[in-house]
Amino acid sequence: MAAHNDLGKQGEEIAKDFFVSKGFRILASNWRSGRYELDFIAENEDLTVIVEVKTRVGNVFGNPEDFITDGKMQRILRATHNYILANKIEKNIQIDVVSIVFSKDGSHKLEHFPDAITPKWYYGLYK
Repeated sequence: MAAHNDLGKQGEEIAKDFFVSKGFRILASNWRSGRYELDFIAENEDLTVIVEVKTRVGNVFGNPEDFITDGKMQRILRATHNYILANKIEKNIQIDVVSIVFSKDGSHKLEHFPDAITPKWYYGLYK
């Protein structure tokens, strides 16, 4: 596996631990629907959260969250739509982004962006 894939998986595990520490349980990881993928899905009593994790070493070229393009948002929204239908989700849905930046010493900084990809994007997808 390429080093960037290992880094991404490490970031996803850190993000999952963060959500678990906030009282969520992890429902699925790397959920796929055709060519679309969701990093992971978490749930608490009131909310189902789709989580996109972006991980980088350093931020010389920008923050990880800056690399979520409009096209990526549309793929996340389509995958979310498919997940809702496949799993008959009736709770409120929220799409969050978690940004993780590793330092050269191995430490990391996590930033959580709740409701970062909003439903307004969804309504234009299937016109």
